[in-house]
Amino acid sequence: MRDPRPQPALFHGPGAHAALVVWRAREGVSPAFLRMRATSLIDRGVLVAIAPSLLDAREREAMPVERVLPRAHAGRSMPSTRGSVLVQIASDEREVVIETLRRADALLGTIADRDEEIEGGWPLDRREPFGFREPRVPTHDDVRAALVPEGPLEGATFLLHQRYVQDRARFLARRERDRERVVGRTTEGVVVPDAPERAHVRRVTGSAIVRRGFPYRASGDEGLVYLAIARAPERLADALDAMLGARDGIADAMLDYVEAIGGGLYVVPPL
Repeated sequence: MRDPRPQPALFHGPGAHAALVVWRAREGVSPAFLRMRATSLIDRGVLVAIAPSLLDAREREAMPVERVLPRAHAGRSMPSTRGSVLVQIASDEREVVIETLRRADALLGTIADRDEEIEGGWPLDRREPFGFREPRVPTHDDVRAALVPEGPLEGATFLLHQRYVQDRARFLARRERDRERVVGRTTEGVVVPDAPERAHVRRVTGSAIVRRGFPYRASGDEGLVYLAIARAPERLADALDAMLGARDGIADAMLDYVEAIGGGLYVVPPL
């Protein structure tokens, strides 16, 4: 009897060192074979997510019809660059991340091409490039609430990946009080009570998703590898629409200082 268990890495978010790799299947490679190779990487610090095209027939029938990316509104856009497999690696030791990347190369390098690879991680003070402390680490209960409760995808979750480049110089040129009103909380994580409706916190609060991304720096760019999970794709789509102002015409003020340059919707299959 099937007893699906969620991937253990869902309960252990990125720490001091993290990496993300997106792989695209080569022509003629069996989806089942690629999935088997990719999911053999799964462990406590390695999360594997797959494109819907790698689901089996029963899982595809249960997959909700929802286009999360690309998304656009009022001149702002969030592109889709979805590959076939996404691997997120997290550890407190960089050597572990590097060894896992090498293992992924050995397993996937002959059957898929690497679309994206990025390294980063949270500093000791848990601050992202704009200087704001990560407000809250998700609990195990948060993660369990993001899992599909029944059906062929029981124990799975839907994962949204986006990479945001942050215009740090432009943002930090503003007064501290103005920066805090853009975010909707202080640099130490305290909610700003009179934050405007455009404040980032006000746009995304109540979106019923669990965030598990990390800051990065690459080729002079700084930003966030944004990853979020939810039990239904529409919850992720609603969060993006709230940021874009697609429902009420009020766009997230943070979009004045960040740009989404890629991403996609994936499924995190259970064990």
